[in-house]
Amino acid sequence: AEMKCMGIGLYIQMILFLRRQQEYKHDFNELDLLAEQWGATVENLQHLIKDFNLFVITEDGYFRCLYLDEVMGYQNKLSEQRAAPVAKAEEAARKRLRK
Repeated sequence: AEMKCMGIGLYIQMILFLRRQQEYKHDFNELDLLAEQWGATVENLQHLIKDFNLFVITEDGYFRCLYLDEVMGYQNKLSEQRAAPVAKAEEAARKRLRK
């Protein structure tokens, strides 16, 4: 409510951005380019990251989204579960070809 619709838009934009980053994190000290791209201020982004318990800042200076970590952890687990039978079938096919 404090940041109104701009806060919601920036939150969604950050989730989408972090989703494309390796390990779903980004350097907290490099917000200037994001602010410029999104028409926001660095201060607005810092406020959103620090003050609403939606993100965490790690000891090494990166920020992560708690919700995204939860969703992607679930998604990665599903991907691994789906890949296991395929890998098993591929191994069985390789064994048949060797015989």
